[in-house]
Amino acid sequence: MQPFAPTDRSTERLAAHVRDKRALLEQLLEVGRRQAELVASGDVATLLKLVGAKQRLIEALRRTEEGLALYRNDDPEQRVWASPEARAQCAAESALATRLLGQVVALEREHEQAMVARRDAVGAQLQQATTGSRATEAYRPHIRPSAGKPIASPTPRAFVDNAAPPVGGLDLSTGS
Repeated sequence: MQPFAPTDRSTERLAAHVRDKRALLEQLLEVGRRQAELVASGDVATLLKLVGAKQRLIEALRRTEEGLALYRNDDPEQRVWASPEARAQCAAESALATRLLGQVVALEREHEQAMVARRDAVGAQLQQATTGSRATEAYRPHIRPSAGKPIASPTPRAFVDNAAPPVGGLDLSTGS
């Protein structure tokens, strides 16, 4: 395989893609940390804005990966570098990008677990509220408020006539 000419998929361009990838991953890691804070605080409005910014970073990372894809099948030993230092710098940036990607992925897993836990907690609260509401509704026909006092019901301004016993219930107040 022949070495690449500087104008043909140059190593400078490769190094620029690697630098871009590293920078985007650093930004994604920072956004991920901020996202964790917002999830914990429940600040949904700010969280949604942050997720929009995160999506733009992910799109930029996807474009950068497309640029790097041009180099994936090349033999690294055949690349022509401006200097051994330039090659070493690119290798170091690439290694850092790999570590950052691992951190971003781990953080995303943590976020997913936190969101699932939050969803489950809200679901449990809703279940408790529904169960409490059902219990209240089950006892409602057996509760006899004093005449003319409003009952808490879905129908506003509902009043109970104290003279009539509840339908299908027992009237324990008269002793009969």
